[in-house]
Amino acid sequence: RFSHVDHRFRSIVLENPNFWTNMNSSLRMATVCLPRTKGLPLSVGVTIYDHRQESGRTFDAILAELLPVMASWGQLRLKFGSTISYKFRSDFDALITHTFYHLNAPILEELWIDCSDYGRGHLPQWDWSQWNTPRLRRLKVKSCFPISLPGLSNITNLDVSIPVANSEMTGMLKAISRLSNLQELALEFLNTDRFHSFVVHERLEFPQVQHLKIKTTLTLRVS
Repeated sequence: RFSHVDHRFRSIVLENPNFWTNMNSSLRMATVCLPRTKGLPLSVGVTIYDHRQESGRTFDAILAELLPVMASWGQLRLKFGSTISYKFRSDFDALITHTFYHLNAPILEELWIDCSDYGRGHLPQWDWSQWNTPRLRRLKVKSCFPISLPGLSNITNLDVSIPVANSEMTGMLKAISRLSNLQELALEFLNTDRFHSFVVHERLEFPQVQHLKIKTTLTLRVS
């Protein structure tokens, strides 16, 4: 508690906006922190989870406080999770699409999207086309790829982790090859132990990439 620390230290922390821009804990913390950020870009982390029961669906309470100030987001980390099959998740997909359909984040520079606990081998087909992110430069995604995101054309640093047997692999790699501003590319192919088929219909080149890293991940399961 600030009331129990040195007065000078307390004053420094309260007056320095850099200590208050990390928005990934609770709604109460966001309410306290937002007035102290003094216009600095916010670092936002949100978890969205779908349990087996209808009542188990959870959007971080902090989201309600942060959506109205999305124009101040500088970094966004989205993590999606689900315990049910993709075949029975269409209504929850629709809810997510509605919540994030139009996002106006003009100063967003870094975006992380983690669907590793959501897709179960099937990439979510969400519509990202209405996102306004003209300053987006760094993108890190796991088990998904926002192929309709307009800001993709500005990406300079891309980190992708994707199941190797995913049916969208070829289309995703083609989209990446067309990113003219891309300089650094890291590709991680997941679950190579369950490799089925991987068909590339044409040769893909990435002449614009200056630094390329390719990694394969083998998952061992012990029963």
